Amino acid sequence: PEPGRRALRHVLLDCHDPRLRAELAAELGRRSITWGLADDDGPADALLHVCPGTADGLAQQLRAGFETVLPLAARHLAAAPAPPLRVLVAHHADPATGRARPAYTALTALLRTLALEHSGFSGLTVHLDADPADGARLLVDELLGADEGEVRLTGGRRETLEYEEYAPEPAGPPAPTGRARTYLITGGAGRIGATVARHLAVTHRADIVLCGRRPADAAVADLLRELTATGVEAMYHPADVGDRDQVRELVTAVRQRFGALHGVVHAAGVTRDALAVRKTPDDAAAVLAPKVWGAVHLDEATRDEPLDFLALFSSVAASTGNLGQADYTFANAFLDAFAEERTALHTAGLRPGRTVSMAWPLWADSGLAVPEASRTLMAQHSGMVPLPAADALRAFDTFLAGAEPRPGVVAYDPGLRRMSEARRAGETGAAAGGVPTAARSATGAPAGASAASAGSVEQELRSLAAGFLMVSDDDVDLSTNLMELGFDSISLTELITRVNARYGLDLLPTVLFEAPTLEALAERLVRDHPDIGRTPDAPDAPGAPAVPAASVAPTPAADGGPGHVPVRAQQPPPPAPEPAPAENPPVSAGATGTPIAVIGMAGRFPGADDLTALWDVVAAGEDRIGPVPADRPDLLADPRMKDVRAGFLDRVAEFDATAFGISPREAGFMDPQQRHFLEVTWEALQDAGRRPGELAGTATGVFVGVATGDYNELMASRSGASEAHMATGVAHAVLANRVSHLLDLRGPSEALDTACSSSLVAVHHAVRALRDGDCDLAVAGGVNLTLSPALYDTFTRAGMLSAQGRCASFDDSADGYVRGEGVGAVVLKPLHRALEDGDPVRAVILGSAVNHGGRSPSLTAPNPQSQAQVVVDAVRAAGVDPRTIGYVQAHGTGTALGDPVEIEGLKQAYARLYEDRNLPAPAAPHLAVGSVKTNIGHLEAAAGIAGLLTTVLAMDHGLVPPNPHLRRPNRHLRLDGTPLTLADGTARPWAPVPDESGRPVRRAGVSSFGFGGSNAHVVLQTGGLPRGGTAPVTADGPFVVPLSARDEQSLADYRSRLADALDRDPDLRLDQVAHTLQAGREELPHRLAVVASDRAGLIAALRDTASQTVYRGVVTGRAADGPTGAGPADLAAAWCTGHAVDWDALWPVPTGRVSLPVPGFTRTAHWFPRAADDAPAGTAAGSVAAG
Repeated sequence: PEPGRRALRHVLLDCHDPRLRAELAAELGRRSITWGLADDDGPADALLHVCPGTADGLAQQLRAGFETVLPLAARHLAAAPAPPLRVLVAHHADPATGRARPAYTALTALLRTLALEHSGFSGLTVHLDADPADGARLLVDELLGADEGEVRLTGGRRETLEYEEYAPEPAGPPAPTGRARTYLITGGAGRIGATVARHLAVTHRADIVLCGRRPADAAVADLLRELTATGVEAMYHPADVGDRDQVRELVTAVRQRFGALHGVVHAAGVTRDALAVRKTPDDAAAVLAPKVWGAVHLDEATRDEPLDFLALFSSVAASTGNLGQADYTFANAFLDAFAEERTALHTAGLRPGRTVSMAWPLWADSGLAVPEASRTLMAQHSGMVPLPAADALRAFDTFLAGAEPRPGVVAYDPGLRRMSEARRAGETGAAAGGVPTAARSATGAPAGASAASAGSVEQELRSLAAGFLMVSDDDVDLSTNLMELGFDSISLTELITRVNARYGLDLLPTVLFEAPTLEALAERLVRDHPDIGRTPDAPDAPGAPAVPAASVAPTPAADGGPGHVPVRAQQPPPPAPEPAPAENPPVSAGATGTPIAVIGMAGRFPGADDLTALWDVVAAGEDRIGPVPADRPDLLADPRMKDVRAGFLDRVAEFDATAFGISPREAGFMDPQQRHFLEVTWEALQDAGRRPGELAGTATGVFVGVATGDYNELMASRSGASEAHMATGVAHAVLANRVSHLLDLRGPSEALDTACSSSLVAVHHAVRALRDGDCDLAVAGGVNLTLSPALYDTFTRAGMLSAQGRCASFDDSADGYVRGEGVGAVVLKPLHRALEDGDPVRAVILGSAVNHGGRSPSLTAPNPQSQAQVVVDAVRAAGVDPRTIGYVQAHGTGTALGDPVEIEGLKQAYARLYEDRNLPAPAAPHLAVGSVKTNIGHLEAAAGIAGLLTTVLAMDHGLVPPNPHLRRPNRHLRLDGTPLTLADGTARPWAPVPDESGRPVRRAGVSSFGFGGSNAHVVLQTGGLPRGGTAPVTADGPFVVPLSARDEQSLADYRSRLADALDRDPDLRLDQVAHTLQAGREELPHRLAVVASDRAGLIAALRDTASQTVYRGVVTGRAADGPTGAGPADLAAAWCTGHAVDWDALWPVPTGRVSLPVPGFTRTAHWFPRAADDAPAGTAAGSVAAG
């Protein structure tokens, strides 16, 4: 190197060897460079990290290397703009092997990626074969030098790593073939794995073992049939290769089935793309697990197997770096270094079979789906094109029989390659002192022309950006950071590709980190390429390709000719960025946690006092938005509310205080949100077939979303002196705590406020609590009442509310949302326990996720990337094929910006989910998008639970609900070529699809986004389970069907609703109806019992209580003795007169419970006391008589 080439002022040292650290400090001081420790705050020009030679084992080496260097570098690069930074990573040979440790060598790929993401960054790894006396001087020389990449200092020599083309020569005879061989392929369920499996079965005649993380599904079954049709044996074994025990079990299973294992193709891997400064430890660990740990576990588990080979599928990105893939490039570089280490062990007789790490580019027809922008950029910059699978398989056979431990292959279009090389030669000439053509042509240009050019380019860039952001040109601020405008690493790549196409340039996305605003980018373009702003015949289409489409013409390497291998030379070539590697990331092997059953549901919504009425509203496409009701004096008294339309609950003040032992005075000081949620929780528990009183002392959790405090505001402005009950009556925490207290529930009790996503976040918390064992049963839901005019006025002033008074979600006329009221709750339980207990499983929560939008352009601006991420996380957690999801209950507020942003997020999410499984874009859309807000308004904190309940009802009825206000889709929606379609004005059938086991299911997603950035998504399923649980019919009729209520009118209503439910659902079994009503309802004073032998007789008796089979009574106390007889009529008569009946004794083997109507409450209006001139008629002591 050339010392002094870099002017460094301050260097941070990260070295745990005191002697070497002192020597480095002295050497820096000799050169007038100050130094500090790595964890020091403040700016620095460079970081010198020495990997400890004492780190034993891979886990320690990863902590000392990757997990240390990445956050250290990211901390300094996170500033905006990022300052220049030089990083040198030094490491010594392993004294046990005399070789470099793979976990340290692979850090070169990390540094290359950081250099691509930040133009002011340069990085170098230095491998010291020994511990030279002048090691500190050598390392500081390298730090001050200009080289990047990998250097080895050995025996007085300095070697750098570069790649060259070569013609592979076999090391010996090719790997044996025939039915005596058995080959394992990890990542075997993906496209690349399947392609290799077919090739090995047909060409090598070997038995095949496929391994993937997901359970065997229909696609796997088809592949196994295809393989066995060639005459070989094939099996699939689900396993996570990042788990040592699972890999051992995998190899044991292979040995038991086939006798021995003869070859391994390790093709497993995942990607979690993000800029290095935004990488999370969890995402990085997920990327490293299958590649790094998978290779180590496979090597360990096969040491006693007669292996012919261990083939590791790496990527060319390991040698070049790649934007957004610091972890992925490191993992592949580890495979390359690990192959060299294992080759040495094989030579020493310590490992079976040769090792080869094959560096692949994109596979044209078998790899990861890659955005067209990345493909175009790759072709523009390097001339590289995706490698056809046939050529890749020829290279695979060549590498398998060759001698190189880490070969690679790329394919070029000859014309594009010559163009790329010519461009690089021109750049080299300019660097050597020549004048670039553009610069020469610009000499003498008048200053005014440059300014005019900059203005023209700024306007064109603004139009390009507006197209990405789906806003008008005027809404794009030229001086705002592109990331703050809403771009991410993927869309920045697309933007620079369009800039290249527009101006005929060859820029990399890194220019957007150097010029992070459109204003700066325009200035940079005009400065470096003055002709672009004055070219009169520049193409108008921003998306036009910069180069003509060319047929794939790979180099001889793809035909078994020269490939490329690393060699030691004096200077490495500058790293060229590559696109995302041709890899097959495995998907989740089912849900990441226990599936959670929804066993009970209840709710009240505008125009719908229960869920049956809600479904009637939704299925008919009704709009239940209306003016302020007559029972809302606080709203009607405010002139600002004159024209307000919203979704209002009926009889909002009414509450059955007596049922819960609450005094009328305390009820008057209770926020009606508390009262409604308490009653709806009771109804949901009974819908689950459970007596609420039986839950006393159990680990039952309560999770509720709530945000507004209108009642407190009204009391503060209208009431007199403070009252003791006011403290608990309006506290949000007490909304959940009161339910837990009154029912004596001992699990978590949480009220959550994340604004509009509150109730769906509450569901997520409940799911996590059940999976973590914090509770055995959970109630989750939300409530929202709009009692005060204040927020109506605030939201109107903010432009959030619709002037038309409707939620026209996804329609071009959308101008905001209308507020809505409602309350809903679900009862949740682990699915396996729900089935064991015979609970009514209404739906299953397969996965859920929450996140935040981070720093979006403003606090309340939606972020499509974070919305996409929460959907991706939830579907990955569910572990399902995205093609099986048929409906998304969208947040869908009906705002001109929010709707297109949400659709864009869904498009991004499903593109990534399709890529997860290497699926092509769907030929026809399968994912209907709708929103219940079009029917009942935006329920704010209760919006998520309203969407979840509506979706379960839609799945149960097999109907996609209509969107009553969709006339012309929002002009900014682009749905062509995506899985998405909009629910329109007509309800449409929703057919089930086969799940991974072939059972018919319906699957859906539910989204809810808070206006402060908190997002939630839940994945639901119905079907695939026996209706009413797994219990068979265990008793013969006739059966006693008992009903009870708090008063005679409620009993009559209850009886009628039960008859209607039986009429609607012919699948309800009489034995389960009887058992549910005997064991799953509290016993109330007004009673009716029917002795029924069949459903028809029960329905008739419920509608005609004069029947001989109907018994009635009003119980004021419990009779001392039991029934006088054991027959159904005896039991019915005795129960109606207050005798205790041991219902459980009638069911030696309990039958399943089913969802049935529940008895209503006897509700009375309660309100806080008002001043005399402000009180509605009938107000007294905190209560208002029901009208």
